[in-house]
Amino acid sequence: MRETDCPNTGERCIRLKDKNNRISNKQVLFAAGSGHGKSITIEGVAEKLHDHKYLNIFLTDVKGEFEFAFAMFKPNDSFHLHRLEQQNDTPEAKKIKIYHPFTFNLPKGRKHPPMEIFTFPVNWITMEPLQFLLETDLDVASIKIFRTAIRKSKPGDSLHELLYDIEQDVRAKEKEEQNNVKIDYTGFGTVAQSSGSLKEVKDLIGIFEPFIEDFMIQPVNSPTNLNLKELFRDQESYHVLSTKYIKDKKMRAFITFMWIYAILEYRDLCHHPICLILDEIPQLAPFNAKGHQSIMANKLRELAIVRNKGEGGIYSLLGSQLWWDIDDRVNSKATEIFLGKITDLRDQEKLKKVLGSYIGDIVQSLKRGTYVRKGSSRRDTIQYRALFPRHAHAEQEDNFIKRYRKEFPDKMVTFDNIIDNMKKTLKEHQDRVKKLRQKAHDEVMEAKAQKEKAKEQTALEKEKKDQVKVSKAEEKLKELQESEIQRRNDVILNLKDLEGLGYGEISDKIKTSFSPEYHVSRERVGQIYRRLKEGENKTVIVEESEPAPKGPLEEPRDTAD
Repeated sequence: MRETDCPNTGERCIRLKDKNNRISNKQVLFAAGSGHGKSITIEGVAEKLHDHKYLNIFLTDVKGEFEFAFAMFKPNDSFHLHRLEQQNDTPEAKKIKIYHPFTFNLPKGRKHPPMEIFTFPVNWITMEPLQFLLETDLDVASIKIFRTAIRKSKPGDSLHELLYDIEQDVRAKEKEEQNNVKIDYTGFGTVAQSSGSLKEVKDLIGIFEPFIEDFMIQPVNSPTNLNLKELFRDQESYHVLSTKYIKDKKMRAFITFMWIYAILEYRDLCHHPICLILDEIPQLAPFNAKGHQSIMANKLRELAIVRNKGEGGIYSLLGSQLWWDIDDRVNSKATEIFLGKITDLRDQEKLKKVLGSYIGDIVQSLKRGTYVRKGSSRRDTIQYRALFPRHAHAEQEDNFIKRYRKEFPDKMVTFDNIIDNMKKTLKEHQDRVKKLRQKAHDEVMEAKAQKEKAKEQTALEKEKKDQVKVSKAEEKLKELQESEIQRRNDVILNLKDLEGLGYGEISDKIKTSFSPEYHVSRERVGQIYRRLKEGENKTVIVEESEPAPKGPLEEPRDTAD
């Protein structure tokens, strides 16, 4: 930037072109107290860049009041109109597109200025966004797990299904059974309580819980996803990001981070130079930033480093009330810093200590919208101002929604349909995971049932085999018994017929020659002998203790030897 005479006033004004009549891409920081023209200065510079075919993207809406969307109106402030007259400029309105991420906190049941309601495709959640959410610049295990799942995912996979797949993969590796874990179906349908090996999964679930309410991460093929190609083709419009209905401060910063990330990632799709406007930088990357704000500081630093990337490069316009409230990684990479008036007395004293009393006094004497360049010396300190934009600027008492309703009552819209549709989509995503989980649970239970059935079958087969073995053993025993009985009976016959022994003597002989189960009393010896002689009952065993059989064996016996 350089200074030239402002038409009709003789003031020194900021011009974009250098001495060679070219625009060099820079990261320029404007620092001035509240109410001293910082935002309107940024808007004026951005308009000049837009005149030179830059694609203007406004990425911050700290107050949630659509401040930069006022460019769609013509200015009506008398001071603003007077400045335009001095600049030989004619008031005009810009074509504006407002973008807002989907959230269930969007107003329902009442009309609102139109906005492009968008979501992010889940495959944009790569390493850097995950580091932002996890608040670490390390490639930790949970990041690796998620990136692996992204590579394996299909275009229609939701964040719910992605987290479910991650959980199942971890469980498979750790050999933990799914049906033993308490499930929370109200969120992502993943583990509600876990420990040890599932810690990384629990970390991921934790960082994505806010995306239930702010339901802005969708499958790759979702029609609601931010269409950067279409945005990049529309150089005529101002593209204004709003996060008015996002309640969480970190989530609002994440949305800005995602836009910067996506613009840098897909810069080659744009055939225009790009101007990025980020006001109130300390809200994003405060001094000595930590956690997610540190990740944001790294990304803003990258903006300055890659300012010549793509066709025409990237020009960044940053705003802050105090330049020293910004992280050094951003501050040190600003190619130019312009200082406006500071209102707080303590800050004024600090300014004098840092820059010296001479420069400090000059800064404090500056009019609204007038600046000096940081680094100026006594000899080259120049006061100059930016040209006012031809479009309207949000003044303190302005309300964008009221003014839009007043000027364009027929263009007001409602978001009821998209809210209802997204409720259905959320339920579908949750139900799909619930079905997957139920299916997995059923498969586990089926596998257990099959295992039990197989175990029972094995036991039954073993029992049958054992029965066969017992039967064979019994048959063999019976054969042995019959063989032994036959031998005993033969002994009885031989001892009686050949040796002439009496029944008592035979009984004694049997007791010394056979095992106890074949022993018989003298009375039974008589019974057996008579039966044998009659050719009957050659294998009957009758124990000594058993009662004598009825029938022929009970007839009177000869008791003499």
